[in-house]
Amino acid sequence: MSSRISRADRDLASFVQALEGLNVVVELQNDAVVRGMLESADEGMNLIINGATYEPLQGAAQSMDFLFIKGARVRYIHLPAKLNAATRVEDKQREIAEARRQHALKMGHLSALPKGTDAELQENEELSEDHE
Repeated sequence: MSSRISRADRDLASFVQALEGLNVVVELQNDAVVRGMLESADEGMNLIINGATYEPLQGAAQSMDFLFIKGARVRYIHLPAKLNAATRVEDKQREIAEARRQHALKMGHLSALPKGTDAELQENEELSEDHE
């Protein structure tokens, strides 16, 4: 793995993105609670929850197929009890790196190299240094 890690790969939003596909409990600023499977999260921590149950502080709970939550409305995201956070984040970073590698191969920016190597990153760095 490259020794340089971008800021985007070590911020809170990237941690939340690593939770995609898991059941989470999201506490909102208005004291409501949303439970469901985290479908996606973006850099602004905007969330899409599938199979959501919205439980307001007062009133009856509501079930919905999916719910979009603006990041500014999130107070807490409660993590699943048996979550190994470090492993989950590492897996997500590997998934993102592989997607970037596949995209670069498709665009012709990299030669085909074995999956999981950083040789292509070093190759690109060397090429960019040669052009300076």
